[in-house]
Amino acid sequence: MSEQTSQLDPATSVTADHEADQTSRSALSARLKRTQNVELYVFEEENNDEGDALVDVSSLDLEVDQSESVSKQQVTFKSEQGRLLLMLSPAAEKKFTPVEWDELCQQLSRRLNSENRFFQPNTTVHLIARDRLLDNRQLQELDELLQTAQLRMKRIYTQRRQTAVAAATAGYSVDQQTLEHLTDSRDPGKALETPLYIQLTVRSGTEIRHPGSIVVLGDVNPGGSLIAAGDIFVWGRLRGIAHAGSDGNSDCRIMALHMQPTQLRIADKVARAPEKPPALYQPEVAYISNEEIRIAIASEFAQIHLNVP
Repeated sequence: MSEQTSQLDPATSVTADHEADQTSRSALSARLKRTQNVELYVFEEENNDEGDALVDVSSLDLEVDQSESVSKQQVTFKSEQGRLLLMLSPAAEKKFTPVEWDELCQQLSRRLNSENRFFQPNTTVHLIARDRLLDNRQLQELDELLQTAQLRMKRIYTQRRQTAVAAATAGYSVDQQTLEHLTDSRDPGKALETPLYIQLTVRSGTEIRHPGSIVVLGDVNPGGSLIAAGDIFVWGRLRGIAHAGSDGNSDCRIMALHMQPTQLRIADKVARAPEKPPALYQPEVAYISNEEIRIAIASEFAQIHLNVP
């Protein structure tokens, strides 16, 4: 049997080498699309005595996707009127994914440890959460990161009811705002927001604001504050400050099972608790009559003002 020798055609060999090179470059291009802050130097071996020659990077046809190569800024610090604001970026998805939350915490940590930070230690931080959903654990994580830089988170501004409840439960001051509040373009004739229901004790130093009515299932301790554009209902002891009708509505009321406030405010009217407390506390209602704040037993108020038999 005669032997046949198979020999690869030189042209075929060059084509194969070229295809392999293109495949290698395509793989490199794909990797670079997922890489940030790349400084690329590519050397290619040549069959001459000049050694390695620098290849033009543009010949690799990288087509780097800028939207993926640049990390989105999740947090921003802003100094305003003596306050330090920590602002979260708005997003179509209101709830953070685990990856997004990890990236936010990493960005915040880098900013806090940066050499060019402009804030002073022991500065109070106000978190502008916008419409992002945050739970108790996430608020605690943010506070712990801020504490590493000797900063203290004090107040949460949010458009989301769930975030407001979580912040109040964790003991932070809360200012629940609608988009109109944030842009300062409110319509005075617009209906109030849905009431904010919270089940907790409002402790000293905590302030809760809401563009509607506030219902607290618990106590308001001295030093705690409730500020509502609507009514305020405290199913417990009111011993702090309550301001109903904060936008100027004098028809609003304040009701508590145990009325012993530090201060009562309805619209622009102010009143303090009697110096001599009553012998027996009953549910009471504070309201405006004849341009002043009056307090009546709830059952009597209902009979006179609500036509209840």
